[in-house]
Amino acid sequence: MNHIPRFTALLCLHFFTLGCDVDDGAPDRDAPEVSDDELSDLEAIDDERDAPDAADEVTLAGDRGRHCVVEATVVPEGVDPADVRAAPSEMKCFSTFAAAIFSVTGERLADDATPDTYEPSATLTHDGPTPRAAKYVSGVEYQYGGYGGKSLTVSGSASCLTASALVLNHFGDLWWDDRISSARAYSGCKHSYHYEHVNQGGAVRDCGSYCDHVGDALQNRTSSLRWTK
Repeated sequence: MNHIPRFTALLCLHFFTLGCDVDDGAPDRDAPEVSDDELSDLEAIDDERDAPDAADEVTLAGDRGRHCVVEATVVPEGVDPADVRAAPSEMKCFSTFAAAIFSVTGERLADDATPDTYEPSATLTHDGPTPRAAKYVSGVEYQYGGYGGKSLTVSGSASCLTASALVLNHFGDLWWDDRISSARAYSGCKHSYHYEHVNQGGAVRDCGSYCDHVGDALQNRTSSLRWTK
């Protein structure tokens, strides 16, 4: 058995003033110390790297997608839509587009259904009875041009065939503010107006029944919406 390392360590213990350098696995005493504040900052950086992207957070715990639904305000005949200032209902988001649509209309789509191919049930596109507790889909807004990316389905308790208009004066979720690039309208809505500011203000683009690009002026700049027949 080799006793040299132990003997060397004993010599250092008795003659520490000689400055023996023995690698015994102890921390380097010459290494710079890290203060409590600096340690907290380093831990915060690690936590930030491990945290999920805030843009991907959703209303429903555990879901990682962002296919959202929100209800617009129905404007009755004889009322100027520009005068409506009602806040939208709470926005809810789901991990799949099928789950989002089911929460609004009760329609059962394939689990892998995508918003770019959606067509509402015939019973929801005309002035007639709808499934119990169901809503009309006024429009679907898309994150990207060409009806791609995440989706925002906007519903109402009436369609454009029976209401003067439906309005969404603000999204109620800052993630969707200034995020829309294309859109489709349904339920008798032939005009879908995209406004630069909340409460139907600023520059406006009428996408009609659909537009695969809202135009440069409103690209990622839409903050409120209105649908009419």
